[in-house]
Amino acid sequence: MVLLDYLRDHLRDLPGVEEDLKWETNHCFTVGGKIFAMVHIDPAQPERLTLPTDPDERAELLENPYVTPAPYLGRAGWVTMESVAYPRPTLLRLCREAHLRVARRLTKAKQRALGLSALLQGDPT
Repeated sequence: MVLLDYLRDHLRDLPGVEEDLKWETNHCFTVGGKIFAMVHIDPAQPERLTLPTDPDERAELLENPYVTPAPYLGRAGWVTMESVAYPRPTLLRLCREAHLRVARRLTKAKQRALGLSALLQGDPT
């Protein structure tokens, strides 16, 4: 659970982030009730991270043999990667970008309530 601990340490300070366990082995990071990253923990497998990606970056990510389209969510642009796919700072950057991507889709009222307005104001997209 090294990846999970690393992401917990860095993502819990982002505005509106909550974490919960879903489907017994998926630690989900959410913003406004919407999942932006999942860490799959199964003792029989390496830790895996699933998140939505930028369409321009997705093709490049999928060239890595440790990255695949996410089951059930691949058509929506989500990918799953083993924890060894990229260095930890790269995985953190991808999670932060996913947080922004999902936060942008929340209603303005929910963004304000979660303290996301200032963060999203500086966001170019």
